[in-house]
Amino acid sequence: MMIIMQQKKIVKGIIVTCFLGGLIPVALYFMATSLNHTKNGFDRTFSGVELIPVGRSADIVNPYRLAESNGTIAVSLMEPGSFKTFNTSLEQIGVHEAGYKFTNRRHTSYQMIIDSPTVYLLIGNNRKIYKLNLSSGQVYDSIAVPYLFLRSTVWGNDHFAFRCFDTSRSHPLIYISLNANYKTRMNYDAVQRKDEPGHAMEDGLLNYSSNTHQFVFTEFFSGAIHLLDTNLRSDWTIHTVDTISENMTKSGFVQTGQGKDVFTSLSPRYQVNNLSTVSRDSIFVESMIKGDNQTNRDFMDNYTIDVYSIKDRKYLCSFYIPKRKHKYLLDFKVVGNAVYVLYTDHLESFRLRA
Repeated sequence: MMIIMQQKKIVKGIIVTCFLGGLIPVALYFMATSLNHTKNGFDRTFSGVELIPVGRSADIVNPYRLAESNGTIAVSLMEPGSFKTFNTSLEQIGVHEAGYKFTNRRHTSYQMIIDSPTVYLLIGNNRKIYKLNLSSGQVYDSIAVPYLFLRSTVWGNDHFAFRCFDTSRSHPLIYISLNANYKTRMNYDAVQRKDEPGHAMEDGLLNYSSNTHQFVFTEFFSGAIHLLDTNLRSDWTIHTVDTISENMTKSGFVQTGQGKDVFTSLSPRYQVNNLSTVSRDSIFVESMIKGDNQTNRDFMDNYTIDVYSIKDRKYLCSFYIPKRKHKYLLDFKVVGNAVYVLYTDHLESFRLRA
């Protein structure tokens, strides 16, 4: 179970063994206090921006994540390879159960991306990408990836970028990109790396903006949104609207009781950002930090979404996604002015009015 830190003050730390993204064991702690009573030194801009419910929803059992392509909304289920598809009115148009077992792990983390008519199923701990047909749900190809990967995205016809974990390195978190040549399955046109310092826990989410042709990596534990070109060279770093300027979550290798070295957090985890998604030339980021002009009630009853311009590299505005009683936010996607929100038991659509 992951308990999210939203304030620097720690009252008590409890070490819990879990998996970061389902891939690497980490130490989690904690209890936060004084969340809504401390000034954090920044305000948000909510003026003229509002999320309007449109009265459409679809009940879903065991949803996992959202994907979207060309007017098709796909909800991946907890069992890798199982998914449901909907049109923009949230009318179900397909349901597909996994044709075979994609992983032997009982609990796994995976990502599903659709680029109609293809569904990419990316399973990091198996180091595999599976290609499925969107209409039939059948697997018709698979690709091996040279490293365990934590985060991934697709940025064109069979072009991939990964945030990987290379256990042979003292600083194991790296980026790679590859263009798979399917005729010679294991022949990669290019594998490029970008070394990252290992002193801080630098997990986050990797997205791609087809408008600006940039990868966007949003860190969980600092106020950094990294922009990289398609060669994985750093273009710019946008700082989030909050005042958290330093990643305080430290990491490194520790030895387990079985004598294995594992890469884990070595301090309490101070989470700044959570979910993120790209639409056109904007990045939408779920923030865990309360602004000074947000009331306690507004902050506790909603998920705060900050919007940044990738093109202009600056903060634009914020809006709220409402919390539902006993339902948690799993994922969200922005398509034009439509916002699709996945809760723990249903999919709901909204309209963004700006």
